[in-house]
Amino acid sequence: MQREGQNSLSVMSLSQKLPRKCMIKKNDAFREVIEKGKNWRGRLIKVFYMESDKNAVGFSVPKKIGNAVLRNRIKRLMREVYRKHRDELPQFHMVWIARENWDSIGFQHLEKELQSFIININRQHGCQRVISKANSIV
Repeated sequence: MQREGQNSLSVMSLSQKLPRKCMIKKNDAFREVIEKGKNWRGRLIKVFYMESDKNAVGFSVPKKIGNAVLRNRIKRLMREVYRKHRDELPQFHMVWIARENWDSIGFQHLEKELQSFIININRQHGCQRVISKANSIV
């Protein structure tokens, strides 16, 4: 049953939500991935990654980028793109750091950037994973 003032589109089922166990929250874990891992730089994000036994991700947006509202929006976008494509990624611990050029950038731009990261990573590590046509942006 819905609460008053809440529409059905804003309610996300628990199966769609990114589990907390997939998130990197501790500063030490962030630092370890950044210092010991490799990195990939895109137009919107820089991704630090290192091989691991399970997928985990942390998101960071520097204070140079806009106000708190914009930074939180960027983190929500990054979380959603990761959630949507996490099955296509190899087993990594990753830290995504937003870069400064986020003027009127939307979900599709970030999704395209993640797909180029996935292609690059799979090429480097010899993985045979392929991005499904249903998820690709043309």
